[in-house]
Amino acid sequence: MSKIIAVNALGALLLLMAGVWSPAAANGALAVGTTSNVVKDGVAFGTAIKYQTEAEARTAALTYCKNFKGAPKAAA
Repeated sequence: MSKIIAVNALGALLLLMAGVWSPAAANGALAVGTTSNVVKDGVAFGTAIKYQTEAEARTAALTYCKNFKGAPKAAA
């Protein structure tokens, strides 16, 4: 059991270190819109990647979600 914990801790540490030494970072966001009846109205979504700031990514994702044509009631 302690071996599993040690392996998980090492994995988490390696992921953290990879993020710290990454030469570049991009901001992204995902927006999802639903109604109380997903089966009838569907799901609207919008994604945004490679933005300079988190705020820009959020705004873009929300805009794409609100303009989603496949589920207009969920996008409203």
